[in-house]
Amino acid sequence: MSKMAQKIGIPIEELSRLKYVADLSGVSMQTLATGVRKLSVNMTDALAKPTSEVAAAFQKLGIELTNADGSMRSSQDVLVQLSDKFAAMPDGAEKTALAMKLLGKSGAEMIPLLNGGSAALSQMMAEADSFGQVFSKEMGANAEAFNDNISRLTGVIGNLAARVATQLLPHMV
Repeated sequence: MSKMAQKIGIPIEELSRLKYVADLSGVSMQTLATGVRKLSVNMTDALAKPTSEVAAAFQKLGIELTNADGSMRSSQDVLVQLSDKFAAMPDGAEKTALAMKLLGKSGAEMIPLLNGGSAALSQMMAEADSFGQVFSKEMGANAEAFNDNISRLTGVIGNLAARVATQLLPHMV
């Protein structure tokens, strides 16, 4: 979770809340991460190329990509606003195409997560808090260190097994 948060640029607390929402919506963590990553790339591209197709898609939905001070909005803020827009749209080809344009190939799979709008997202994120599903930065760092140590241990055990096999194989042949 910690490494994924770093990869897609969302704080681990928010990512763990979104993971909970994704799980309830039938969306995998990988799909969520891929969609958010693509959304971030498209936001950057739209700001760099205001006449591009992706910029037009954001404009069509009335989604601002910058804050009042001119800084770029966070991808989770844009995702929440996007959910309100998708909740108001009828299901169909236009919604699916728009989801895929803004969120990449994962967009179509993320529609169930977006269809409830920001109210549903907020409610499910609050549930994640109340059910203890939110990872803190410290928890993420500890889990990351634990996983890294398991990988190290697995490597050492694999090396040991190879050495034993190397010693035994000549006698077994």
